[in-house]
Amino acid sequence: MKLEIGGEKPREGYINLNNDERVNPDCLMDAFITLPFRDNTFEEVYSSHVIEHAGWNEVDTILQEWVRILKPNGKLILLFPDFAYHVKKYLENPTTLHGPGGLMYGLYGHQEPPQFRHRAAYDKDSMEKKLINCGLTDFKYNEENLWEINVTATKL
Repeated sequence: MKLEIGGEKPREGYINLNNDERVNPDCLMDAFITLPFRDNTFEEVYSSHVIEHAGWNEVDTILQEWVRILKPNGKLILLFPDFAYHVKKYLENPTTLHGPGGLMYGLYGHQEPPQFRHRAAYDKDSMEKKLINCGLTDFKYNEENLWEINVTATKL
C-alpha cells in the first residue's frame, strides 16, 4: 500500500490523507498528529509540499510518525521548497521577491487560508539530518526543479 499525505489532486494508486475536504480524500484529517495506521503499514509515503506547513519545532515528531507507518525498506518521498535556492535567488536579484511566482510565495506559500502558510524552511542538509535522526538512509535526489528539494529516503 502507498499513502499520499496532502496534494491538490489525489495520486492514483495511493490512499490520500488530506485536511482539505475539497480534495475528497480517503482520510480527511490532519497529517501532523498520530495517524490511524499500524506500524509498518505502507511501502511508500509520498508528501509534496506539506512538511513546510508544520512548525519547525513539530517537524521531528511528524517525520517520526510518518516513518513509523513505513515498512522496513519502505520509501519516504518528500518535496518541499529549497530554502538555499530562494536565498541565493534573492541575493542575486532582490526584485524577484514579490509578484506571481516570486520568492515570497516560494518561502511563505499562500497566505489564505492560514493552513496554507509556510511555517518552516529547509535546505538539503537540514532536512537530511532530520531524516537520518528518524532512521532513514539511502537518499536519492530528483533535481528536476531547482526551487524545490525532492528526496526519496529508505527506512532501515
